[in-house]
Amino acid sequence: MRDRQSLRGLTDASRDAARGASPNRGAVARRRIASRARA
Repeated sequence: MRDRQSLRGLTDASRDAARGASPNRGAVARRRIASRARA
């Protein structure tokens, strides 16, 4: 459980870093879809 959560955190952090370095519309769209799926 903790390992999975840490992996998710790393993936989220990597996405944020990539987004900050070079924001991609595709990444933003994926995030919006993910937020909708979670909600």
